[in-house]
Amino acid sequence: IGCHGEKGDGKGLYAEGLNPKPRDFTKGIYKWTSGPSGTLPTDHDLLTTISEGVHGTAMPPWYALKDSDKESVVQYVKSFSKRFQLEEPGAATFVYPPPPESGDLILKGKVLYEKIGCAGCHGVRGRGDGPSAQTLTDDWGDMIHPANFSKGVFKTGKEPWKIYRSIANGIGGTPMPSFSEQMDPDEIWELIFFIRSLKE
Repeated sequence: IGCHGEKGDGKGLYAEGLNPKPRDFTKGIYKWTSGPSGTLPTDHDLLTTISEGVHGTAMPPWYALKDSDKESVVQYVKSFSKRFQLEEPGAATFVYPPPPESGDLILKGKVLYEKIGCAGCHGVRGRGDGPSAQTLTDDWGDMIHPANFSKGVFKTGKEPWKIYRSIANGIGGTPMPSFSEQMDPDEIWELIFFIRSLKE
């Protein structure tokens, strides 16, 4: 309640001082979903976010809660949006297994990073300081900052499959689009290898 508010609208007592802002559950729009950006998350998606938190933000991991309690929270969060009564979660995106990482694939990822315009938001060195970085807003009109890859911290965790999901699906409610139609699976992995290489 302190962050997401009693009504689940992201307007809790502490919300004003937080960046990024707490999620407004009433819209039924979630950043990380198994299916394409804009589709509803599965119960497992929500349970994972509650359990693991969102790295680099005020959303902590709730490891100490019993699984049954976390599952109850999932159902309560879903009650804030009618979308869950009207729609099904999106079909899960298949995460293709990664090829062996190599310097050659990292270089190919660098070419892709430049080609598809990642530097426009994330910056040439992945520091989140691209020319568009200060102009970005989320679906609620709040300022939003691109990820800073140089820190080596990814909001959903550093597991490569989670980074793959963010690139392939996009991130709901943010300017981060889906690239599943612009890149094939091997290219997505090449981009991931380059992004991970930007850690300073």
